[in-house]
Amino acid sequence: MAKLTEISKANTTRKDTNSWGMSILFVTLAVIAIAVLVIQLDTFETVAYPMHELGKPMVVAATNNAANLPSLEKIGSGELIGPEDIAYDPKSGYVYTGCDEGWIKRVKLNDSAVDIVVENWVNTGGRPLGISIADSGDVFVADAFKGLLKVSVDGKLEVLAVEAEGMKLGFPDGVVVAKNGMVYFTDGSYKHGYYDSMPNLMEGRPDGRFLSYDPLTKQTQVIARDLYFANGVELSPNQDFVIYCESFM
Repeated sequence: MAKLTEISKANTTRKDTNSWGMSILFVTLAVIAIAVLVIQLDTFETVAYPMHELGKPMVVAATNNAANLPSLEKIGSGELIGPEDIAYDPKSGYVYTGCDEGWIKRVKLNDSAVDIVVENWVNTGGRPLGISIADSGDVFVADAFKGLLKVSVDGKLEVLAVEAEGMKLGFPDGVVVAKNGMVYFTDGSYKHGYYDSMPNLMEGRPDGRFLSYDPLTKQTQVIARDLYFANGVELSPNQDFVIYCESFM
């Protein structure tokens, strides 16, 4: 009887092992099938950049800066991690910048860098990149994950836009506010997000857009499309034109 019991236990163990093996095989095949489907739906095919459109060779910046900056002081060293853009409010004396951990930091400037105060002001829950301050004191933010945002003077966060023309914002990047309240901003790529900058560069396709947001109508409009990573944006001093850059071109 003891031997029959041992044989029965061995058979049970063998069945359990086979069952686990079949489960692992099924899961593996399912993952492979899903991966193949994703690749088929989202093709990655590189193309050459149309460099001929520039008309002349690109200007290469000097590797060395000969300027002498004896009065250079570091601001918020160790407290500002990955600051992307900066905006200065002359009324309050604050400098605003978006940092890697999602914080919009507010920096109070004083006579010396030692006396500068860095404040965790508002956390967007995403990655704040471009920052611009309106005459009202409201801070507009292009957040790579959350879209176009506005932070009121008292720190209230509001999402203004997450899509345009039915297409989700994939990589909100730069932003600037005109004196008339119109907001101009860039979407680096509607296809490749913040963590996919290298595939975006390698693919070489114009997935970027340049947009505007009207706070009166709350409408988002695409001004220019088919851009090679739309990035920084700025208004002219007289605010009669807007400049944006395509980083990959």
